[in-house]
Amino acid sequence: MVERAETSAEFVTVCAAEIYPNPAQNFVYIQADFVIERIEIFNSSGIRVFVGAYGIRPNQTSRIDLRDFAEGVYFVRIYGNDGAVTTQKLIVK
Repeated sequence: MVERAETSAEFVTVCAAEIYPNPAQNFVYIQADFVIERIEIFNSSGIRVFVGAYGIRPNQTSRIDLRDFAEGVYFVRIYGNDGAVTTQKLIVK
């Protein structure tokens, strides 16, 4: 699903992606119906703890290793190749 959201400065394309399981322990899987260019994960303090450049094709699944992540709340930001972006909360146990 892709939507256009208006901000005061510009239009931003917002998209949806699946992140599972959530909560997660060792691995998290990410899938979208658009090309994923980059995935970033931020901790609850806003510090980026993971970045990966992918070029993942639509409906292809990416697996991210969480074994070195501390338990807590994280935010996964996914960038599409068309400028689309989505951010979702991830809980690591």
